[in-house]
Amino acid sequence: MTERLLFNPSNYYFNYNAIIPAFTALILLTISAYVLLKEKKDTVSISFISYLLSKTIWLSGMAVIYSTQSYLVAETIFKYYVFSGVAIVSPTFYLFTSSLLNLQKRRLFILINYIIAIIFFVINLRTNYLFDGMKEYSYGYYPILNTPASYILLLYYFGNVFMSFKNFTTRFNRIWTEERERIKDIVIGFIIFNICCIDYLPAYGIEIYPYSFIFLIIGLTYLFNTRPWSGVKEEALLEQKEEEEYIFIFEDNVDKLTAKWFNQI
Repeated sequence: MTERLLFNPSNYYFNYNAIIPAFTALILLTISAYVLLKEKKDTVSISFISYLLSKTIWLSGMAVIYSTQSYLVAETIFKYYVFSGVAIVSPTFYLFTSSLLNLQKRRLFILINYIIAIIFFVINLRTNYLFDGMKEYSYGYYPILNTPASYILLLYYFGNVFMSFKNFTTRFNRIWTEERERIKDIVIGFIIFNICCIDYLPAYGIEIYPYSFIFLIIGLTYLFNTRPWSGVKEEALLEQKEEEEYIFIFEDNVDKLTAKWFNQI
């Protein structure tokens, strides 16, 4: 029955409010294809593509939801399609920043992060703990997440965003000046990019049109010249490794001196 509803043309109509999110999703998909086809395929580029695709899923799904007259169709598209993008967007952003800055020791945290995202997806699929139905605004249907558990999802989302930007501050002073300028521009671009979280407002009953596409397009324009899909240059990474070796030697010597001092006591 659900399949019949989803593929029944009579359940859809032309809604001009759906044009902009659909167009923005197409831009994100085009950039993802460009990076995939033209650039080096490594962890940095693949994680960047994955991040853009999670945004693409969200925006393209919302464009379809705006264009349906059926509550059940809107609910099904959100639960099975849109929320998959919402769930993985913040852990994928963390994966990207960790890969960009060569933070290899974060692999366990990244794995746990994705497991939590999958748990959120399953909870939303099987229960009503996160999702409180669809609300019809002037521009179309929008999912309502105003439940106690949804605030845990918000904490998870913003926690990942915070940790992602913390990755930049952790590494910033350890990168050569030449690369430091590029990283600074990448940070500014992603700050603009992440203002798109204003789209959470309608999910909590605040009726404003989701203007996230503005910040996504501005952020993408700013980011494109920084080539964020390219990792930190090799010479900068070498400097990081040398500094880490010095820190390790220093900590090792401190441990030895401390042990010697305790033995003397």
